[in-house]
Parts: sequence; structure tokens; C-alpha cells
Amino acid sequence: MPITAVHCKSDLDAYIINKLGARTVTSDPLLAFYAVFTGPSPLDQPEVDNDHRTFIEATPEGWFYSALLSRQPCTRIVAFHTVPTHSSAKLARRRDGFLDLLHSSAPHTSAIILGNDYEISGDGFPGCTAAGSSYLDKACDFENRWIAVGDSAMAFDPLSSQGMMTALEMGYYVGATLASQLDGADADERLEEGIIELYEGVKKAYVGQRAYYYGIVKRFEGQDFWNKII
Repeated sequence: MPITAVHCKSDLDAYIINKLGARTVTSDPLLAFYAVFTGPSPLDQPEVDNDHRTFIEATPEGWFYSALLSRQPCTRIVAFHTVPTHSSAKLARRRDGFLDLLHSSAPHTSAIILGNDYEISGDGFPGCTAAGSSYLDKACDFENRWIAVGDSAMAFDPLSSQGMMTALEMGYYVGATLASQLDGADADERLEEGIIELYEGVKKAYVGQRAYYYGIVKRFEGQDFWNKII
């Protein structure tokens, strides 16, 4: 019987993974609060937002991410990241609190929003999602014929910029494993050891990268968020 590759993103898929006998371990909790901002069209204001950078700005309470999604009309995503226990997490759940944090703590991101006549979209609350590190305590089980790949096997803090490339690397290796099964290979124990070794190597490299990116921020030493995140 062939091995199944399992990729999960939703709570239902995570439930299935747990039913297979694996457990999700959350090592570095992080929340992302996000909102979409809309502004004028370039047809109306030719000099409107043309900044296509992925913009990241550290603040005392956490860090902001922003990116231009469209220019017809101008649409920009802004996300604020902090730990669940920080007081800013309570503020960021509310529309006014999110805007207060943006304009009081992130001057560069705020200048992009204010300078291009952006308005926060909708009347509801900012969205919120988990954005921290997690991994499965068992990412494969050849006896029961399954392998976890992508976010189901390991999820990364977005500041590390490891998620996409690692998912592709996992997919390539697991794809080769599945192909070998179709070719009649029967060295399951060796293949399983190879996958476990690969995943452990990825996790070790990620821990180092995450520590590096958070560690280069020095101007907020002593602040509650930065004490907890590193």
C-alpha cells in the first residue's frame, strides 16, 4: 500500500493528523493581527502608493508587516505581530486599538498609510491568526503509511522567511520518497530515517535563523515583547 503525504492548514486537517497519532507542539507562540487598507486609484491620483517592497518595521510591542496587494485601486495589507500575553494583543483586537498601535509605534508604516490616503476597510475587527512556531512530534509513520509535509509537519515564525522554501524542500524530498515506493522500493526503515533526519535538520536551521533575525533588533532591549520572543 502506498504512503500518503498529508499537508494540513485547517483545524480539521490538524484534527486528522492528531487522529493518526501525532501531536502538534507549539514552541514559540505568536499572534498576527491584520487589516486591509484601500486608497485612491492611480487613475485619480497618479502619484499614489507605488511602493512594492515587503515592508517590516520593529516596534516596542512587536513588529509590523506591510505589502501592496493591488493598485486598481490601491490596496495594502498591514499585519501586527506580538506574543499572546503582551498587553498590545488586547488592543490590536479592536479596530481603534490596531490603528493606535500602527500610528503611535510604527512611524514608517504609518507614513505609507497616511501619505497615500489609505482607509482601513470594513467596519469589523482586524483579523487574527496564529503565526508562531510549531511542529509535529512525529512527522511520519511508515507502518501506518503517512508522511506530513508543509505546515502540518512544521510551521515557522514569518520573520524567519523559511516557510515557503522549506515546504518546497519537504515536498521535493517526500515526492521522491513516494516515487521510490511506486517503483517498488521496500527499504521503508531507511526512508523513514532519512525523512526524520531531514526534518530535524530543517528545525535546527530554523531555530538559528529565527534567533538571528530577532537578535539583530537592539533598540528595544528590555521591552516586554523582545524579552519574551528571544
